[in-house]
Amino acid sequence: MMQRVLIPLYRLDINYLVRHGRRWSVLEHLVLSACEKPMSAQELARQTLMPMRLISECLVNLLRAGWVDLRGATSGNLFATTAAGLAASAKSVPDHLLETQRRSAQLYVERLSGEYFSIKELTVIRRDTPGFSVEEIVEPRIFTGSAFGPELIDRLPMRRDDTFERLRDTPKVVPGDLFAMVQVGHKGIEGLPHRTPAALGLAILEALNAKQTAPASSRQAVAAAPDTETALGTPLRDRGAFVPFTFGKETLVVGGQEHLDAAIEAITNARRLVVIHSTFVGKNLQLLLPAIHSAAAAGAQVHIHWGRKDDSEGLEQNPSEMAARLAVSRIPADIRRNIHLGAQSTDSHAKIILADSGDGYLVLLGSCNWLCSPYKSVEASVRMQEPALVAIAAQKLAALLAPTVGYDLVVGQLLAIHTERSGSSPPPPSAHRAMLVLDQDHYAAVRDAMNEIDRNGAVLLGSHKFGHAGETTVLDPMRAAAKHGASVKLFYSKVLPNFGAAAAATKSAQLLSDKIELSPMVDNMHAKFLAWRTTLLITSFNFLSASVNAGHRIGGEIGVLLDGPGVVEDFEKRLHAHGIESETKTAPRARARRAQKRRRQRGKKMKQRSDCWPRG
Repeated sequence: MMQRVLIPLYRLDINYLVRHGRRWSVLEHLVLSACEKPMSAQELARQTLMPMRLISECLVNLLRAGWVDLRGATSGNLFATTAAGLAASAKSVPDHLLETQRRSAQLYVERLSGEYFSIKELTVIRRDTPGFSVEEIVEPRIFTGSAFGPELIDRLPMRRDDTFERLRDTPKVVPGDLFAMVQVGHKGIEGLPHRTPAALGLAILEALNAKQTAPASSRQAVAAAPDTETALGTPLRDRGAFVPFTFGKETLVVGGQEHLDAAIEAITNARRLVVIHSTFVGKNLQLLLPAIHSAAAAGAQVHIHWGRKDDSEGLEQNPSEMAARLAVSRIPADIRRNIHLGAQSTDSHAKIILADSGDGYLVLLGSCNWLCSPYKSVEASVRMQEPALVAIAAQKLAALLAPTVGYDLVVGQLLAIHTERSGSSPPPPSAHRAMLVLDQDHYAAVRDAMNEIDRNGAVLLGSHKFGHAGETTVLDPMRAAAKHGASVKLFYSKVLPNFGAAAAATKSAQLLSDKIELSPMVDNMHAKFLAWRTTLLITSFNFLSASVNAGHRIGGEIGVLLDGPGVVEDFEKRLHAHGIESETKTAPRARARRAQKRRRQRGKKMKQRSDCWPRG
């Protein structure tokens, strides 16, 4: 049975600026160049082999821009490039003809997890609405409207040919008792859009459980809370966040030295911007210092940020900051002015590098602590250059570094990249898709893997650490999959001290009886991943030991979900090259065939050796 639940909201009034205007096409650039020698529209159509109507439309746009003018001649009307048109024609791509315009909009932000919604996405009622019931309200967890993350930009309405430029002022919270009306039951939560992240569903579940466990004297009739699986929301594949991308041999980065090489290449080649976020900063930052020095010397602005300031010995309040300042102090002062250190820890576990790469941008995102890793363990990351993926990564990185819009100069730069890359041409159709996975949506990925795997399928999961937290979020769902015949293989490198080696050994034995293989990797794997069927998630999140930091606004953990033919196989090959046996897609019969093949090969080798031995 479904019952109504009311989620408290803030309404925001937002004033912002956009750059409005059309973008020049390749044909218009061609016509502009052709008009350097005055000619008629008919001649242009013959030279370009284009229909006359299309040429006429190009000429009208060029005339409006003042790049072409119309001249009379005895042979008829001719079109000729103006001085401004000659300057535009000399560029590889003409400048966009854009003008700044004002826009305004209203958004809702729910007060449980802080997610933004457009006006049409929710059913909203007021306290004075007939039939309103106080007992149906869940208690808010957000009580201030001052910390607005950059992710609200994605919810702003844009007209055709609009690109976001900046907020005109801080969004204004409009007073009023507003509530989003949803239906909640054991089968899930209805009334939220498919794109809603798992964080909100889990927050609703937590709020309902808190009401149900309240003292009997104050307890009211409340909705039956959904289970954790249904509270995670719509499957990731159905949220509309996948972006087509080209999968190639450079997409996956696996291995320690491979990550060092990728980081050095990305940073060294940058000429405008480098942003690095790592959980910690340590002495191994010196491995990247030559590349950072080179980029800063070339004029690139290098921004170094870190998530944690843990110091088990209590010797320094922020050892990551101390290590960063010490390392950067070795760079000459005239170059050091282009290197900027974070003002504070972000409290995030994410690991990401964003740098310009000639005509675009490159993002490296995954498990590697770029600013403190010795680059000796097996790491896993994804290299992204598709504009749509870069746009999303830039926006999430902006939200991570500065939850308040405009807090830091680099936030504005990242939002500009988000706007620029979002306005690029749509990606071509592809058999491969990708999306970013943040925070509690990692739990949704585990749920999806368990639900989507078939009887003869397999699941592969890697986590640097193993502890108590993985029991309910990973191990319980995987037991259910194993019971239905799926092959489940888990890897880890370290056992958390509060869990202990003895408990880990006991748990491994128990899991083996559940047909789940849990294998320690002797401290040589730092990668975090989840693979099933044709889907691979590479991330910063330790599935078997960590809980997502729900207190962080966004980006406590960030991963990339890849889907398409050959993705999992390519990843398995790379793991195998580093001594990690995966066989995620191998059914028992196929594994037996492989073992039989290995026995035959060993038999051939033994026979070859026996043929070489002296006889008699």
